[in-house]
Amino acid sequence: MKKKLTLLLLLFLSIFAFTGCSASNHRGDGSPNASGDGSGATEQSLILTDPSRKIIYTVEVSIKTKDLIGTTNEIKGKLVAGEDWVEKENMTDNSNYIIFRVKTSRLNEFVNALRNEYETTQFKLESEDVSLDYADVEAKKQVLQTTLDNLRQYKTTIPPGDITRLMQIDKEIETRQYELDRIERQLLVYNQRVGFSTVKVYVYGEKASPKPPTYDKALSNSFSNGWNAVLAILKFFGQALATIIPFAVIIVPVGAVILGIVYRDKIKARFKKDKKEKTQEEEPQEKENKE
Repeated sequence: MKKKLTLLLLLFLSIFAFTGCSASNHRGDGSPNASGDGSGATEQSLILTDPSRKIIYTVEVSIKTKDLIGTTNEIKGKLVAGEDWVEKENMTDNSNYIIFRVKTSRLNEFVNALRNEYETTQFKLESEDVSLDYADVEAKKQVLQTTLDNLRQYKTTIPPGDITRLMQIDKEIETRQYELDRIERQLLVYNQRVGFSTVKVYVYGEKASPKPPTYDKALSNSFSNGWNAVLAILKFFGQALATIIPFAVIIVPVGAVILGIVYRDKIKARFKKDKKEKTQEEEPQEKENKE
C-alpha cells in the first residue's frame, strides 16, 4: 500500500514538473510574447540586403495627428539633405499627402521611425523584383559595347580613300551608339527606382478622411479648386462693379453739371463763334445763287 502511494505521489510530481517546464518555455525568451504586451510598432526589416537583387520598394503610411503642420515638418526633418527629397505634396486644411523618395538603404530607419513615433492607421508595403529585367538590359549593353569596340577597330583597317565603306561603318556606329545610350538611360531609371524607394505618407487630422485621396479624387479636387478660383475672381469683379455704380450714378451727372456751370461762358462763346462762321459761309453761297 505504501509503495502504491509513493508511486502515485511521484507520478503526480512528475506531471506537475512537466507542466511547469512547458509553461516556462512558452513564456521564455524567443517566444512571441517575450517582448511584453505587444503594443506599439517594433523594428522590422523591410528590405533584402543581397546586393545582387534589384528590388523596387513602395511604402504607403497613413498617420493621424492633431498637429498637421508640426507633424509634416517633423517627418520632412527625417530626410537626409542632398539625398532624399519630396517628389509631390498636396496639402489641404486638415490633411497632407506627400510622396517622398528615400534612399533604400535607409528605408527601414525612416519607415520604422514613422510607425514608432506617430499614430499609424494604415501601412502597406509593395516590392517589385526587377533583377531578371535588369540583368537582361545589362547583357544587351555589354553586347552593344563589344560591337561598338569591334566596329571602331574595324574602321581603322579601312583605307582612307574608301569613302563608301567608311560612311557605312560610321552609320552603323551611330545606330549602335544610339541604342547603347537608350539602354544606359533605361539602366539609370532602374538604378534610381531601386536605389531610392517611394514612400507615400498621408497625414490627416480629426476632421479629414482616414483614407488618402485617389487619383480621381485628387483630379476632382484640382478641378474644384480651379473653379473656386474662377468664382472668387468673378465675385471680386462683381463687388468692384457694385462699388463703382453709385459713383457713376451720382458723381458723373453732378460732375457734368458742375463742368457745365464752370465753362458756361466759354461754351456760349464757342457756340456763337461756330454760328457766326457758319453764317459767313452761307452768305456767299446765297449771293451766288441769286446771281
